[in-house]
Parts: sequence; C-alpha cells; structure tokens
Amino acid sequence: SPTYSMNSMAMAMATTTMRVEVPVKRLMLMRHAKSSWKYPVSDHRRPLNSRGEKSSRAVGQFLHENACWPSLVLSSDAKRTKETWVNMARAVGSEVASSTRVLYLPEFYGIFDRPATDVIMESVWRHADGGEGETAGSRSEREEDEGAEARGGAGAVSNDVLVLGHNDGWELALNEFVGSYSGIHSMKTADLYVLEPQDGETLQSWEDIFESFGKWRIRHHVVARDLL
Repeated sequence: SPTYSMNSMAMAMATTTMRVEVPVKRLMLMRHAKSSWKYPVSDHRRPLNSRGEKSSRAVGQFLHENACWPSLVLSSDAKRTKETWVNMARAVGSEVASSTRVLYLPEFYGIFDRPATDVIMESVWRHADGGEGETAGSRSEREEDEGAEARGGAGAVSNDVLVLGHNDGWELALNEFVGSYSGIHSMKTADLYVLEPQDGETLQSWEDIFESFGKWRIRHHVVARDLL
C-alpha cells in the first residue's frame, strides 16, 4: 500500500542518515631538514643550510602532489624546524599553505623529562580538535626574521596533522606508533612518515590516539634525499 511504501522510504532515509563516515585520521611525523653549523649560535638558533632548504621544499611538494597536505602543523620552536615548515609552505604557494594552522611549541624542543611519544600525543589531542594557531601564509614571509611563536584564533577539527621535531624522540615515537610488525624505522633529516590507522582500526576522535600504540600503518615513507 502507499502507506507501507512511504514508511519504508522513511526508514531507509533514516538508516542512511545515521551512517556517519568518520574521516580518516592521518598523522605525519617529520624530522627537521639539514641544518647549518656555520654560525656561532646556540643549538636552538641554528638555521637550515642550502640542502635543508631544498629538501624541505621537495617534501612539501610531495605532500601536496599526493593529497597529504596537513591542515594542522605542530612544530618545535627551534629555528631549523620553523624554517623547515616555511620552505615546505613556500613550495606549494600561499593559496594552499594559507589553509594550514601552525603552532610552534617549545615542548617539542629538548624533551628530556618524558617520552616524546607522550608529548606528541597530548599536543595532537589538545590542538587537532580546534585550538590556537596561525595560518602558514601569514607566517612564512616573516618567519626567518622574527622567529616568534605562532599565535591566532581557534581553528576547525584537523584530520591531517603534521608533527615536526627532532631525534631521537621522533624516531622512537614513530616506532611506538607503528609497532614492531614492520621492523625498526630510522628517520634521517627531512624524512617524513605519513601514518594512517591499520585496517580495521578507526580513531573516532584524536582522544583515541592515547590507545593507538602499534595500530598505525605507514602509507608513505618520504626519503628527502631521494627527491632531490
């Protein structure tokens, strides 16, 4: 009967409405590009050398071309990590880079009192569901001169998060996230790993990152020197 058909249609529409696709969470771990030892400055103030600038731009271009461009960047506040991101952003242009929120975090530099994995997880959880940040476009042109922390207003939920830092912490965190199924992974300067949840694993929100040890798979391992 018509009534039965209308009820069936309503039930079908309700079922369809209830199926909410959870966006895939993507976590990218990158070590800063090669820095210069030419200048008599503190470790925190060491800039990139020319090779580091080139490799940063190459990695940025790779991410854009492979649809992995981050919506949120959490970076150490060291000069060499800042310059790594600035060159990545410049490689793709302001139209793409301006959509990315950026935070420079002092806790990503010189982690001695706790595991780097813990610091990364807490920072991603705190900022990836909306937090303070500033777009890369507004920072990239003046970053080299000012070197200040990024500031800005609240942002949207970020499903593609790049965390940019240092060894040995980043390499140890990488291996804890992916587990031992694929061996031990190293991270040279400017190398980047794009991680996604393993088949059958889903992060409903970034709070689930605290229970994600060994549940990530490597989608891309970007070896910077191979891109030059």
